[in-house]
Amino acid sequence: MNQIRRAKPMLGSYVNLILQADCSVDYLLDLSKDVFAAMDRVEKITNFGDPDSELSKINVKAQNGFITISDEMHKVISFGLSFSELSDGLFNFSVTSLTGDDFLLKKKFIKANWKDIILKKKRIKFKKKLLINLDDVAIGFAIDSGIRVLPKNINAVINVGGDIAMTNWKKKKVSIKNPSDRYTTFCQLEMCAPAVSTHENFFLNNESNLENKVSSVKHSLSSISVFARDCMTADSLIKVASTESNYFELLKKFSALAFYIDENGNNYWS
Repeated sequence: MNQIRRAKPMLGSYVNLILQADCSVDYLLDLSKDVFAAMDRVEKITNFGDPDSELSKINVKAQNGFITISDEMHKVISFGLSFSELSDGLFNFSVTSLTGDDFLLKKKFIKANWKDIILKKKRIKFKKKLLINLDDVAIGFAIDSGIRVLPKNINAVINVGGDIAMTNWKKKKVSIKNPSDRYTTFCQLEMCAPAVSTHENFFLNNESNLENKVSSVKHSLSSISVFARDCMTADSLIKVASTESNYFELLKKFSALAFYIDENGNNYWS
């Protein structure tokens, strides 16, 4: 049984890859190149800031009528639209979901949202003038794309800044850092799904019902980790956790589980 570990700067972070199988090291190295290539392609087509990316071309041309898009782009936008609907628009990858630094850009397109995106098989158009930003789903989708290129007999772990996906994941464990502990202790958890996404320094707003469900949490959580069928789902569920009043129902819809660490270091499952 051979194993390789590789790391590569990508997706605004580092992609850490572990491959293990009863095969030659050279074969594992070739597979790692395939994984990185698949992830690199997703990064290139979903790059909001690159004027030559497929996403940028969509943002320029789709307001004028239907344009043809790649299979990968169709998958990620289709997921975004479905998740936006299930979360009643709290997950929103149109321009109105950009940060406060992009105020002028948001003001220009403020009357449009995800409901104005029309997606058909490999074709897309905007009913109103808007922009799509896929930053909230691109990392998860890139990880999932890397996992998909691997044969089933390969044991693999892909980790990008706390977003983790595994093959043959049952009975494997993952370490979740306790950010409230200055000595940096870890919770060792058994994987209960193929992917997990963790977000630290996680704050609740007044509309979230997480503080009601997790009895000792008053106003903040140190971290939340979501286990789901793939990284794109786990990462997206993290994004709406602080504002979704029906968050636990949303977890159920995706057969996902959440693990919380509060500001006192206590941990809980839902």
